[in-house]
Amino acid sequence: MDLKTINITDPCEVQTVFDNLLDCRNREDLAKQYDKIAPDYDMVADGNYFGPAETAAKLQEIEPNKNACILDVGCGTGLVGKAVWNVGYLNLYGIDMSEISLNIASEKGVYSKLINATFGPETPLNYRDESEHDLLSKDT
Repeated sequence: MDLKTINITDPCEVQTVFDNLLDCRNREDLAKQYDKIAPDYDMVADGNYFGPAETAAKLQEIEPNKNACILDVGCGTGLVGKAVWNVGYLNLYGIDMSEISLNIASEKGVYSKLINATFGPETPLNYRDESEHDLLSKDT
């Protein structure tokens, strides 16, 4: 199913997209599925999707330091990163398994660095020891 052809106000059609993601058997298949939907993913922001704005508001409650380093885990196309940037957090880093999503996130111009990888205990982040980052993840 192509995101361009679904009615984002129809929960059944949206559920089909998510079911396809949940049916993936491994990380490679999941990355391919996200690569497939990435070009149209931002259209969810045009609907009734308030997740990025809610996440940015919550971040302001728990991390008042706007100079904090924020690692957006599963940053996708950068919807949350853009919302966080818009409220003044300018030291953003993103990690995602979908290279196409990262290309779209890069176009938003809000991340200092983007990393193409799955996030787990084995993920090399290449930050110096004892560096401090706040982790942020929405819909991941």
